[in-house]
Amino acid sequence: MTRTQKIWSNSVSAISNYLDSKAQEEQEKNKKGLVEFAVFRLIDSVWTIGYIEEEPGFAKILMHDRSNPIGYHCEKSLLKGKFIETVERVAVELVLYSSDFNYERETQPLKKLKIINPKYVFNY
Repeated sequence: MTRTQKIWSNSVSAISNYLDSKAQEEQEKNKKGLVEFAVFRLIDSVWTIGYIEEEPGFAKILMHDRSNPIGYHCEKSLLKGKFIETVERVAVELVLYSSDFNYERETQPLKKLKIINPKYVFNY
């Protein structure tokens, strides 16, 4: 490879990396307002949680049911989610774990989100 080709290759690589980082920043900005999904398996049911992260650390729950096909078809790739409840069985926090989460070996969540509409969440 000639010197000119090396310079060209390095320039293209640097520009590509810069554009990738800018695209990722833009995705993070646009992520607000997008519906995200997490799942929780209970025996033979997959409970799907649909939520929007309104602000960092706060989520609005849009759905929580076991009849959503997204949860069944995409269970392996979605984050695992679990609600933290008060004594009165009101969900106040959504704890998210990695998609390959194993309840027996992992205890560190990826993220904890306070629920801004706790009365909306129906949980058994």
